[in-house]
Amino acid sequence: MRYKWWFFIGSLLGICISSSLSNWIYFDSLWVDGWSYPSLFLVILSAFIFSFWASDFHKISAQIQIYQSISRIFDFFILFSVFVISYWFWVDSPYYDGKHLMTFYGLWVLFFFIFDRVYVHLLRKFNIHQNLKTIVIVDREDDIHFLKNYIDTNPWLGFKVLKILPVFQKEDIFQLAEEFTIDKVLFNVDLVSFELEFKDKLRKLSENKLVKMYGFSELYSSKVKRGLFELIDKTPIISLFDYPLDYASNQFIKRYFDIFFALFMLVFFLSWLMPILSILIYFQNRGPIFYRHERIGLNNKSFRCWKLRTMYQSKESEPFQQTIKNDARILPVGHFIRKNNIDELPQFINVLLGDMSVVGPRPMMIGHIKEYDLEIAEMYSRHMIKPGVTGLAQVSGYRGEIDSVQKMNGRIRLDRFYIHNWTFILDLKIIWWTIRNMIFGDEQAI
Repeated sequence: MRYKWWFFIGSLLGICISSSLSNWIYFDSLWVDGWSYPSLFLVILSAFIFSFWASDFHKISAQIQIYQSISRIFDFFILFSVFVISYWFWVDSPYYDGKHLMTFYGLWVLFFFIFDRVYVHLLRKFNIHQNLKTIVIVDREDDIHFLKNYIDTNPWLGFKVLKILPVFQKEDIFQLAEEFTIDKVLFNVDLVSFELEFKDKLRKLSENKLVKMYGFSELYSSKVKRGLFELIDKTPIISLFDYPLDYASNQFIKRYFDIFFALFMLVFFLSWLMPILSILIYFQNRGPIFYRHERIGLNNKSFRCWKLRTMYQSKESEPFQQTIKNDARILPVGHFIRKNNIDELPQFINVLLGDMSVVGPRPMMIGHIKEYDLEIAEMYSRHMIKPGVTGLAQVSGYRGEIDSVQKMNGRIRLDRFYIHNWTFILDLKIIWWTIRNMIFGDEQAI
């Protein structure tokens, strides 16, 4: 984690240098007297600190490729610009010069890109990595040493070879997945035959255990343009199973829609609605207005999910007790808040922080996941993507209390349909259905 703080400090220094140079170019001075530009600089610093941690820019690692660096900078650029440009036009100072702002932007984008790539190079040089990914390689003994040697001599890749299977029995993969936590399996596709039944079992394993499956070989490399692929040394490893949100273009669309939609909701709704609800909640039961419960998100990583408190404080501290119809723990104003989904609005903070998306599988309590894990094999498949503030299951009649395996199966089935068939239009439809339910009511709401 320490190397991320050094990256933060270096990036902050880049902001200061870019601002000073743009001042020098236009005003022959590194610092401009008066209140206009110094106040703008304070806004820039504040926007930088928030945007750095809210965007993907802080997710620096040795594995980042050039196209990922560009994506991260653009992610940061959009969020950062919302605050800086909004302030620029809000103040409307006659001292501000648009060319000065564009010069500043050009300088810091150039600085960030160079600094990002240099920092990645240093991480690789000193073999700094985190979160080792366990991989299994299926290949002939004579052929495997090139790939394994590259992995062994480049620890920055973050791979730990758990097993090499030169003599492959198809049940070996499933047995290893039961005994160990596996992140990736690399198949030499010339060695393995992927008949329909075996490939279907692999897909289920990939989704239920969140194991990425890849194929590689000289012959297979001709198919690189047809699917998702990564490079290990000069060997392309191609995803055997891909989903709409595996593609960078779709991730880009979804992420930036999330950012703009979340900012819209926070500025135009939460800014005035939260103070009113905070007063009502506080006077009905003194205590915190918000509460944060631990939930499981993308790739089984936990995060703190924000919600408005709708229950009496002494009883809402029981996080594993499910809310039921006419629950005595709910505050008088809490019934209105929950009925209209208003308690979920603070989760747009989670959206900006990158823990959640506007649309996706709703994050469940950890207790629920453990309770149904043994009965529903696909329970963890919903963690292939980010959880959502709203979701297909919730607008399709599966909102509220879960009191049977059948209801949970219904949720999982719709969540899996969403993962397999995501489109931007589907997200817009789900948002509209959510708004419609808020206006006309939802029988499943508690």
